[in-house]
Parts: sequence; C-alpha cells; structure tokens
Amino acid sequence: MSIFDNPHGVSFVKICAGGLILCSGIMFSYASIKQIVIRRHFIYHSALRLVVTLTVFWGILTCLRSISSDMQDLRTLFANPFVGGWPWVIPIVFFCASNHTVWKYLNRIFIQHLYFGLAIVPILLIINPELTIKYIRSDFSIFYCCGFLLLTFSFQSKKVKIMTVIATLVWLLGTVLHGQRVYILRIIYYIVASSFIFVFMQRKTFGKTVKLVSLFVVVASLFSFFLPVLMKSELVREKVDYLENRIFADTRSDVINDYFDAVKGFDRIVGLGALGRFWSPYFYKRFLVEGYDTDVDSPMRSTIESGYLHIILKSGYVMLVLVLLLAIRAAIMGVCYPKNILLLTCGLIIICRLVAMIPSLAPSFSPGYVVFWISIATCLNKNIKNISNEEMSSFFK
Repeated sequence: MSIFDNPHGVSFVKICAGGLILCSGIMFSYASIKQIVIRRHFIYHSALRLVVTLTVFWGILTCLRSISSDMQDLRTLFANPFVGGWPWVIPIVFFCASNHTVWKYLNRIFIQHLYFGLAIVPILLIINPELTIKYIRSDFSIFYCCGFLLLTFSFQSKKVKIMTVIATLVWLLGTVLHGQRVYILRIIYYIVASSFIFVFMQRKTFGKTVKLVSLFVVVASLFSFFLPVLMKSELVREKVDYLENRIFADTRSDVINDYFDAVKGFDRIVGLGALGRFWSPYFYKRFLVEGYDTDVDSPMRSTIESGYLHIILKSGYVMLVLVLLLAIRAAIMGVCYPKNILLLTCGLIIICRLVAMIPSLAPSFSPGYVVFWISIATCLNKNIKNISNEEMSSFFK
C-alpha cells in the first residue's frame, strides 16, 4: 500500500511527499523545455522529430484534460506519481538526452543511490520488514539502479561491481519473497543481458572469460548443494509454495474484462485523461465480501495493471501508437546496430520495459520510466553513434 493510494484526509507525510512530487515535476519540465530550445535537431529523421513532437504534445494534453476546480482532483493530478498527470509529461525528457553526457551524471546518481540503498535497507528491515520488501521490488525500488549498472558492468570500478552484485542479490531476494513475477523476470533479464555484454566486451581476453565461466560453475555448484538443505526448512518451503501459487495465479483476467466492458469506442482512441477511471464489477464484489481501505481496491479503478492498457485508458490508442513507433525503432537501433556499449545498453533497457509492460509496469512518475525515455532518445541520437567505447568508458569513471 502506498501513501498516495487513499486520497481522503491529509497528513504531514502526504503533504511532504506530494510537495516533493510537485517540485520534481516542475524542475523536470523546466530542464527539459530549456533543452528543446537549445537542441531541436539531434534526431535522425524529420519524420521521427514529428513523432516526438506529437508524443510530447499528446502527453501534455492528456494531463491538461484532467484539470478541474476540484481540489482533490488537483492534488491527485500534480502530487500523485502513479495516477497523476506527471507520467504523461515524462516524454519531454526526450530532449534532455540530446546531450549524451547526461548518462555521465546519471551513472554517478545510480552509484550514489546504490550505496544509499545498501546502507538504508538494514535499518528499514528492522523498522518495517514487509513494507521494505515491497518497495525493494517496485518501480521506485531502492535498487532500481542495478539494471543499468549491470548492463554497464564492464566499465564500472571494482568497488561498484562488488556493490552491484550484492544489491542485485538483495533485489532478487526481495522480489522472490514478495512473489512478484514480472520483477523477478526483469532481474533475470538484466543478469543474462549483462553477462552477454560482459563476455562480449572481454572476448579478446580469453583468461577473463575462463574466470567468469569458472565462477559461474562454482556458484551453480554451491547453489545445487545447498538447495536440498534449504528445502528442509519449513519457512523456505512455505515461500516456495507461495511463489509457485503466484506464478500460475491468474490475477489479471477479471479486471481486464471489466476494462474492455467499460471503456469503448472513442474513449479508447483518445483516452479518458490522466485522471480517467472505469467501473470494475469484480472489485465491487470483492468490496462487498472483503471491504477495502484504499483506492487500490476501489471498484472505481484509476489504473490497470497492464502498462499498455493503462496507456489506452488514460491517453488512448493515439499515445500507444506514438510510444511504440519511437520505442521499437529505438530498440532496433540500439540492439541490432550498436556502435558502442551505451547504445546496446539503452536498447536492452527499452526491450525489457516493452516486454514487462504487457502484464505490468503502468507508466508512472518514477526513475525507471524516466530512464526508459532517455534510453529511447539516446538510441535515436545521431551524434552518439560516433562515440567509441574507449571514449564512452570515461563516462563511468
């Protein structure tokens, strides 16, 4: 449960959190608008520039459509990172990536965030273990930075590499304990993709590759040895059974059917706006039986788990087509025609997000979604393709 889920009532925590979101959105928009004026023609083709312009315009329009005189609606619109208006303004960050050095500063932020996460998790676990485990796996995760640091593993310092491995294991453990299928698959994807990049980068150094393979064999052997011992623990068996049930549980069909029954015709084309909602008989039945305390379980749904359906709900097929046009083109440029490690990394980040948005990961005003759009801009930047890996490595030092 998030502090933003229940809009009724005001508390000091809500005021502080909402104020931070509002200030972040304003500064974020101001910095991006400055870049629009300075750097307008860094994209490959004029057709793509038109698509970017339309995406930014439609996103802002999606947000503005929900402005009303109701104070509660205004608070939700400008102070809620999940179902507010800021997620639809995020495409404007596209222009911040016109300067590739943005990744140099992002890398520093990721490393600082990594150290902070490793330092604060033990304290949070003591205060509230359940809530800590939940946020370890979310799009606001303490370790959201691990994905990028894993993909650029070859360029990081030895200290950062060690901390990244530790944080990734904690991240994976938190998602497993919480039974979140999508986040488990995302972490596995980053691990496999980073291993591929690391081996590719070290292909001329046979000894390092042998060491990597040997380390993998040792870890796999230790895991296979200790797994039967761990399975004898009742707590471990309970978690394994819980995870198995979560993996095969159908938690989407009912609300998706309600969504298609409620949202039809023109509303699907242009969306219902940033504060758009739909009625869910499934959650109404749950309310009659179980009751609910927050808007997360409300029959009047302001979000839907699937990222693509959430885009259609709020901004329609128009935004979905625009996003896919940019993201798919960028992913192809990054993965199929990588000129350096940064392009390949961004391409892999885009693919991971596109796949994860099928069952989950609705757009939100979060670091993960911002990085997704910066990755798209980087892959479509005609200047970055001329940078060598040797020059790129200086960004990560």
